Amino acid sequence: MEIIIENMTENFEKEWQLFLTKVDDYANTEFKDWTILTLLSYFLTKYKVVNGLEFIFTDCKKGPTKSKEMRDASKIWRQFDKGRLKNLESKEDKLAYKQQLVEILREYIDWAFDVKFRGRQINVTGLGIFAVANFMNEFLQWRKNSKRFLPRRNDPLPKDFISWLENNAPEIWQKQQLHVLEDLNLLANYIDTYDLEKTSLERLVLEKARSLGIMSVTGRLKFEK
Repeated sequence: MEIIIENMTENFEKEWQLFLTKVDDYANTEFKDWTILTLLSYFLTKYKVVNGLEFIFTDCKKGPTKSKEMRDASKIWRQFDKGRLKNLESKEDKLAYKQQLVEILREYIDWAFDVKFRGRQINVTGLGIFAVANFMNEFLQWRKNSKRFLPRRNDPLPKDFISWLENNAPEIWQKQQLHVLEDLNLLANYIDTYDLEKTSLERLVLEKARSLGIMSVTGRLKFEK
């Protein structure tokens, strides 16, 4: 993925076009194949979902791998990794650590959009703030505290959401199991698997759960282990 882009050094306009058309594919890369480019792509897809707008890059005469945003993504990766990945020797250790690292990086992006700036008139406007040490420390403190209060998989769905379903989408129970919090993750997986349209009942129900703050704007619910 990264090699294709970095080799296109003679036509930066085509390099940008290729990158922007592949952003969604890059963002959905499996954790073991994540790179700094994937982190940047994940930010871009999150930005578009939350704001309903395409992100505008800082002016760069060269391709996306030379952009300020790519440098910011590289700094974020380095700050969280601290060189640990390259110092691991066994393949198993590398994979286990890579999964943990990617989970933290994704959660960092999600936290800023879904928690830190959620409900404000203006949400995240750039990647630079993610590379600030104080911002990272605030996230890590929030992450530590939030782990103490994670919901359980079998916690029942909130009464106000159930009431909304009864009045607006009672037929959902004929199509999906929807009684506990874990069912929302299963519903999201079902929507992604079958690529359901925005007007589908399942998507409408999931968006309502997100608007009520039960489900994150993107991603899945995390549960107590």
